[in-house]
Amino acid sequence: MPTAQRRLHPLAVALVCLGLFNVLDYFLTLRALGAGLHEANPFIRAIADTPLFGIVKLVVVPALLHHLWRTRRDIRPIGMVFVWIAVAAYTYVILHHGTLILAGVVPPLFKIPV
Repeated sequence: MPTAQRRLHPLAVALVCLGLFNVLDYFLTLRALGAGLHEANPFIRAIADTPLFGIVKLVVVPALLHHLWRTRRDIRPIGMVFVWIAVAAYTYVILHHGTLILAGVVPPLFKIPV
């Protein structure tokens, strides 16, 4: 009798990506703000220089991702489309941070010893 293979739930993959990108974006944004750049997200711009920024990025967003996972059975197919659009958008944001680092506009988060 063949054993059943466990597959990763697509929502789990998307939420892990969003969570990792969110934390990475938090630290990269702090680095960019320290280099004199401005927050591009108009919703976050008002709180970017306050402690609320860290609370939103490191507490509220993960709590919302956890809520999505807990209510995954209620998410309709169009909801999954929006989740994957968010993953694509965050991928762009992280790539944009990377281009700023490669261009020397923003210092990297850490230096790799050569």
